Amino acid sequence: DYIFIPVNHSNTHWALISVSMKEKIIRYYDSLKWNDRGIMKLVQDHLTSISLNTDKEEWRTEICSELPIQTNTFDCGVFLCQYAYCIASGKSFNYLTENTRNLRQLMHNEFL
Repeated sequence: DYIFIPVNHSNTHWALISVSMKEKIIRYYDSLKWNDRGIMKLVQDHLTSISLNTDKEEWRTEICSELPIQTNTFDCGVFLCQYAYCIASGKSFNYLTENTRNLRQLMHNEFL
């Protein structure tokens, strides 16, 4: 149902785009609350160009602002992964920014 697109901003920051094929919604998630409508437009244009039966107007875009945010300059990748995990598993974004160190350890353990 979802396509996840990690977005790198000038090699300094990561954000996430999720594409819901079912709902035809492109959502942008950013732990620093940067709003990059340009990248969402690129994704929208690409989806329209590869689909023979979809008009650009059928795809909605949303910038998700009700998110936990990072409180430092280095945890954007952790937040990107956790946003994708919550979306894919249907869980809410109910973790706190103070738990980022714990999330790093949990992610590490899951990968091993």
